[in-house]
Amino acid sequence: MTLFTSVIKRYPKKYLGISFFCFLFSWIYESFSHGVLSTYMIIPGGIVLIGGLFSLFFKPISTKLYNSSLACFIFYLYMEGILEIYGTTNQYITFYLYGALLFLVLSIFAHKH
Repeated sequence: MTLFTSVIKRYPKKYLGISFFCFLFSWIYESFSHGVLSTYMIIPGGIVLIGGLFSLFFKPISTKLYNSSLACFIFYLYMEGILEIYGTTNQYITFYLYGALLFLVLSIFAHKH
């Protein structure tokens, strides 16, 4: 079994599990939000699925940076969704978005070199 074959078999299961957890968390959280919905709470599960497909094309060295980028972005979306359901905003949440973009750029840079 080659390294590529083992990566192909391992990564989809991990991302499918995390995506399922994200969808489950969103469903449970929004079921207790008294009918107030947020698109920020629905998006993270799909982002993990799409991110899992893209991770198949990166070297294992850059996957840690890429996964950190996904984690920061998912956390950003959940915090925006929670605050939107709560009815408030926070200007410091955008730092997680900037962190996600920074990790994404670093993972692409690490992949090319």
